[in-house]
Parts: sequence; C-alpha cells; structure tokens
Amino acid sequence: FYTNMPVIKFFFLNPSEVPQRMESYTNDLRRTNGGTKTNILNKISSVRGGGITGQAISEEQNPAVLGEFEKTFKSIGDAFWITLSGGEPFLRNDFVEICKSAYRNCRPNIINIPTNGLLFDIIPESVEEIVKYCQKTQIVINLSVDGIGERHDAIRGIKGNFNKSMRTYDALRSLGYKNFNLGIHTVISRFNVENIPEIYELAKKLRADSFITEIAEERVELDTVGLDIK
Repeated sequence: FYTNMPVIKFFFLNPSEVPQRMESYTNDLRRTNGGTKTNILNKISSVRGGGITGQAISEEQNPAVLGEFEKTFKSIGDAFWITLSGGEPFLRNDFVEICKSAYRNCRPNIINIPTNGLLFDIIPESVEEIVKYCQKTQIVINLSVDGIGERHDAIRGIKGNFNKSMRTYDALRSLGYKNFNLGIHTVISRFNVENIPEIYELAKKLRADSFITEIAEERVELDTVGLDIK
C-alpha cells in the first residue's frame, strides 16, 4: 500500500535485548526504506522478565512506564498503522492503556496486535476494552497458529498452547464489533511446511477474517538468528 503517514511497529522486549535489536532495525531501515514511499518507524521498548510463560508483568516492574509511551505517541502524531508486538504484548498489565494512548495521540487507521493466545483469561476482556475505546480505528488481532494440536505445541515449546489459543480465539470470535478483525497468522518453516493446507482449512473452519503466512527467517527481533528453521 502507499501512504505518506507513518507505519509504526513497537516491540516489547527484555532490557538486555534492546541495544542489539535497535542496532539491527536501524541498519534494516537504512537498507530498505531509502527508496520507498512509506515512512516506517520502528520503536523498541524494553520489558523486564515475562516471555512466553503466560505470567503477566506488573506496571511497577516495567522500566518503560505509560507516561513514556504517551510522550512517544504525541511526538509521532498521526499514523496510518501501528503494530504492537513482542514477545507477548498482553503480558503487560498496562497494555490496554498503551493502546488507548496510541489511539488518542496517533489516530491510526489500524492497530495490529499479534498474540500467542496463551492468556485466554486476560486477552478477550482486554481486546474488548481496546475495541470499545478505539471506535474509529480498526483493531486487528493476529493469533499465531503454526500447527494443529500437538504439532503447534511442539513448535512453540509449550504443552497445551494450542488448546489455550483456541479458547482465546473462540472468546474473541464472539465479539461483535464492526471495528474488530480477527485473523490467523502462521510462520512457515521446515517444522510445519507440510501442514500448511490443514492450517488453512482450520482458518476457514474458524471463520478467520484473514489468514496470513510468512516464511521463517533468521531475525534478530525473533531470536531466530543461527537456528535451523528454514
């Protein structure tokens, strides 16, 4: 697509990861953004602890407090698309307020949130609050599904991940808001390339609003550098 408005991506990371990843993204922007018509801004915010365990992080534990996000969003101004990614963004207890701040200050057309879906007791309620507050913005939730059942669990390294993700999906699917979009996101790797047709059939069965795939690659922000994933 073409837009002269910023497309912004925030990553919520562990503090030790920030310097390396910021350098990587700065280099990527120099290489890829020079000749494009889209202004891409990548912001990396540090988050202490957490990860994929499903244990939420309190605001007191967070070095990047809400006030800093408010300042950052104000400095950016109007934006077309904002992605709030991780890590798992819903681990933050202040994540709903971060989304509200982005909406107030940047007035984006789209707020996109990828999630692993593990926090089935937190995500649906949080998403509904975000959707109801951000009435003039399309809220897009992309739920990660890399396999069916135990295959997904094996790829993700967490027993029961698939079932928890489906609980989250079912709860989100029941939300009936016009500004809400629920999709399935799959990373294609050597671990699941033969299973992509059945994941696609699952997405159709679940009535996903979108089915997005990407090819696995070595990326600093995903901790996949040096891994045999292709």
